[in-house]
Amino acid sequence: MASQSHSVKYTALPSSDFDDYGQAFDFSSIFSYNKNTSSNGYQSPNFRSIFTYERNNGSLGKQGKQKTRQLNSDRLARFCLLFAYFVMYIMMFPVLIWFTLKKIPENERLVVFRLGHLLKSKGPGIVLVFPLIDTFQKVNIGLKAFSVPPKQIITADKSIIEVGADIYFQIVDAEKSVTNIQNLDLSIRILVQTALCNLLVQKKLPEIEGERIAIANAVMVSSNKTCQNWGVTITRAELSHIKVLQGPPTKKPAQMCMPPGLFGGIDVPFNISQLAQLITENQGSDHTETIVNLLQTFVGGIKPVEDKAKQLHDSIVHKKEPTETQPIESVNNVELFPALDVDGILLLIQKALNENLVQKVSETFQFDVSGSGTYYLDLKNGQGSVGHGPDPTGHPSAVLSLSFADLQAMLFGQLKPFHAYMSGRLKVAGDTAAALKLEELGLRIQHLTNKNMPC
Repeated sequence: MASQSHSVKYTALPSSDFDDYGQAFDFSSIFSYNKNTSSNGYQSPNFRSIFTYERNNGSLGKQGKQKTRQLNSDRLARFCLLFAYFVMYIMMFPVLIWFTLKKIPENERLVVFRLGHLLKSKGPGIVLVFPLIDTFQKVNIGLKAFSVPPKQIITADKSIIEVGADIYFQIVDAEKSVTNIQNLDLSIRILVQTALCNLLVQKKLPEIEGERIAIANAVMVSSNKTCQNWGVTITRAELSHIKVLQGPPTKKPAQMCMPPGLFGGIDVPFNISQLAQLITENQGSDHTETIVNLLQTFVGGIKPVEDKAKQLHDSIVHKKEPTETQPIESVNNVELFPALDVDGILLLIQKALNENLVQKVSETFQFDVSGSGTYYLDLKNGQGSVGHGPDPTGHPSAVLSLSFADLQAMLFGQLKPFHAYMSGRLKVAGDTAAALKLEELGLRIQHLTNKNMPC
């Protein structure tokens, strides 16, 4: 089979920037200009720019002229004073020379001000400080140390600790340490203390105890960023002993909150779980009998409690001594609050009022009870008072809106005011902190009912 040869034609690339039309790129300017011909025949381009310019004839504004005059007058006054001083100094040289020489040790520097103007720092060795016109301040550039006093800090995990620090620093620029800061030691102490607090509030207690060196280095680096402008360098930082005042709070397990008054306050979840357990464990002919016995025990526990509540109500309303009755069997070790009507609740509150309770609470309240009406409670004046209607003063500390069952549960300790407020069952208008003080009244009523309750 004969081989066929194919020919390929290549076109050479141009080696210059010019094309067939004379040039490959357009270098023309976007600005327009005119060509002016000079006397010698040379054409100079005159570009027209889109920007406008004004010639500065060296004229200054009023403020600039005033500053220049002040500067010139200051220089002239200084020159005259210095000239007169040195003339006098030469005349009294044998005496003034002894006041001029100053000996500066190796670890000190002398910052000199002449007629209020800063000169370069001098030292060590023999330096000249002219009396009357020169003032100076000695600066120790040796290594110094101070302790940051312990401060109480709340960490990220709500722990309360008390911790301080030991700081070592050195002045590297004597002029900045005098001119840029007023009280150097106090400023560094406050700076380090603030940096330490800002860092520890972001960490938990185990991290603070395990990263003492890293925390000290972080405080040193953070503080040095500011200390550079003061002519100071912190060379070392150490945390003091960490004193734990209060550890992190332990998380309490979630608890089920049952509405007060439901099934007489009996621990229903416990009884239902007990019932389910017995159903699964008891199989056979006595299966139905076991369930019936448990239900009778569950329901029968409500009747003695109702009798006991009625007896307490009679003793409060009619001021009768409680009669001897059979002891009440506790239902799952839960004490039930007595079911009283509105008048019984008011009489019970009135009986619980005393001067000590008024001093503890020192607030006035108004209760808007749904379905029952409006009542007031004065725990601020005298022995305290309670009654129907709005607050007589017209300005109660807090207005509480809730149901009668929740009010009864709060007074007998079955429902905390804080829990009722957070769950939305208690609405407070006014001072919320004052409403939480009603827990003191609940404790007083519980103590009173325990005394009146027959054994």
